[in-house]
Amino acid sequence: MQPVKAKSAETQTNHLLARIADPMARAEVQLLLAEVVALRSQLATLRAGMRRVEALGPITAGLAQYHIESLEELAERLKHSRQPLGLTFSEQERNAVQAFLDGLDGEGFAVNVATGEIFGRTGRRIAKPGFLQALSKLALDHDMAPETLS
Repeated sequence: MQPVKAKSAETQTNHLLARIADPMARAEVQLLLAEVVALRSQLATLRAGMRRVEALGPITAGLAQYHIESLEELAERLKHSRQPLGLTFSEQERNAVQAFLDGLDGEGFAVNVATGEIFGRTGRRIAKPGFLQALSKLALDHDMAPETLS
């Protein structure tokens, strides 16, 4: 369908130009029509670009919120955001987690060190696999491997 439409527009342009008797005026109108075609093409390109920019709206809004002006600054912020959570806990918070872990046996909880599960007095599992290792990492050191937490 596009070729027919383009041909129809071309025919209309030729018909319009044919009605202009003055050769100078016809040449000026022809140049103006060529400029209109070029501007329409640029407009279509800009509209396509704006659709891409609109899709990035939430991302750019987030960057503007933090006043990020360069990719280097963004990379630096992302690097800091990926730091382990253990680094943000105070010594008092770590001590509280360690006291909780130390008191598990005294309170009648069963601990499976191999899987990291914690079971209640009745044998019902109250913490999923890996939970004990996660708490131990918080209490001790965020870089510690699970095998060394027993």
